[in-house]
Amino acid sequence: MIPQLDTLLAAAVEPHSPLQPLSELASAFGVQEATLRQWVTRGQLVAVKRGRRLYSHQLLYLRTLE
Repeated sequence: MIPQLDTLLAAAVEPHSPLQPLSELASAFGVQEATLRQWVTRGQLVAVKRGRRLYSHQLLYLRTLE
């Protein structure tokens, strides 16, 4: 059920602002792409796979830093 929810969340964000490949999004967060991939695996960042790449957006970051 989680992959479908991720797809819906990404679809809700995309009309307002395009999704970016993780390689580009990493610089916006100030981290490496590998860190974003860990966040995706841990459920902290919603990402969708298109072709061979993962795409996401800053609004799809689900964890706040304390």
